[in-house]
Amino acid sequence: MALSTLRDFFFWNMVLNMSLLLFSFVMILFLRKWAHKVHGSLFKMSDAQLDAVWYSILVGYKILVFAFNIVPYVALRIMT
Repeated sequence: MALSTLRDFFFWNMVLNMSLLLFSFVMILFLRKWAHKVHGSLFKMSDAQLDAVWYSILVGYKILVFAFNIVPYVALRIMT
């Protein structure tokens, strides 16, 4: 596989994953009360617990995106 193809793959993968991360953040920001009502009743969790879970999920996803998308993309950009 050519390095340019691999670089393009990681670029678009990074764009899609960062878009999903931004979308998730915006949805939690604007639909927080509704999400607390729905998820709180489903899982019997307090608002503080739900915030902690959402935060940890977003942080974990962000770390994975950086480790498996952004770092390889930057490394391929340096190589070419």
